[in-house]
Amino acid sequence: MTDTSLWIETDAHGMILGIAPDTAKLLGLSQRGAHARDLRLFFPTAYTPLSELLRDAEDQVVEASYPLYPRDRRPIQVHLRISPCSPPASPGSHQLLRWTLSVQEVSQSRRSA
Repeated sequence: MTDTSLWIETDAHGMILGIAPDTAKLLGLSQRGAHARDLRLFFPTAYTPLSELLRDAEDQVVEASYPLYPRDRRPIQVHLRISPCSPPASPGSHQLLRWTLSVQEVSQSRRSA
């Protein structure tokens, strides 16, 4: 299930333009400190696949799961749903994208390993 309180709005290159308070906290940032950061940097093991997903998300909903690396904390597995959230301002301009995140629980067997 997706927690709709965990959302981020970015441009088509992954630059953060808006962020929910709980999502900023999850990243280890303030809302103000998150503004204009490249969200893909919080997914270092998936930087290239996320760049491809962002291109696809300009005209369709895309979903994927990757480890998120918050500041000063251990990585956590999240499921991403990236979708267009407003029409481009003008022809040829980029789409504003909404990332909805849901934290995936680690199974008990993986925790004890």
